[in-house]
Amino acid sequence: MHRQKQGQENVLKGPLRDLGLHHPPCQRFVANQAYYILGQIAYLLLVGMQYNLLPEKARRCRPCTIIKHFLRVAAKVVKHARRLKIWFTKQIVHIDWIYFAATQLERGLVFR
Repeated sequence: MHRQKQGQENVLKGPLRDLGLHHPPCQRFVANQAYYILGQIAYLLLVGMQYNLLPEKARRCRPCTIIKHFLRVAAKVVKHARRLKIWFTKQIVHIDWIYFAATQLERGLVFR
């Protein structure tokens, strides 16, 4: 079984490293295949989001950078005066990415 798995890890090395999925949690070979396939699907969705939702300067970044600066952003959703507001922390590096993505979603220009 171990010899059958050798080629799969090399093909998926970039996506698995970027998403932090390099070591599968299961010892069964079929479970590892499912783990790798789900990791590849998540990677493709992330790259699709990167090219359709974020500005052009974000397209040059690796997916791990997109996860760090766009998906793992600390924010607090607050309801004030019958409106929802999002309060971000001051340490956000790329607030312009979030603004660009919000305007893209508001216009409906995503995933045409």
